[in-house]
Amino acid sequence: GNVFLNNTVASNWAMSTSAAGIICSGGETIVNSIVHGNVGSGQYGLCSITYSNVQGGAPGTGNIDVAPDFVDVAAGNFSLKTTSACIDKGAQVSGLSSIDITGGARVKGGKVDLGAYEVK
Repeated sequence: GNVFLNNTVASNWAMSTSAAGIICSGGETIVNSIVHGNVGSGQYGLCSITYSNVQGGAPGTGNIDVAPDFVDVAAGNFSLKTTSACIDKGAQVSGLSSIDITGGARVKGGKVDLGAYEVK
């Protein structure tokens, strides 16, 4: 199946009863990601989720459900503040890039950070 690795899905919305965030149809794996602040119901029942921050919680090893502490959601800055509980909460896994979405080094501490941005 598909692997959704070190991604940030936040501040999305869906009309009516549609899902905002992530919808799994079966076999997808979510790792080291943040799914938070989306308006509409996420549908994660068919996902395998580990080491991720999922609003509303999700079963799986290393998962948390906390406010990510983004730098500035209103301005579209979804990087993590240095106070975020998502720092150093990820897992070293196959396919993990050595760089984050900005081109910076992926691991800058003891472990990989959750989401698309590694704290600088």
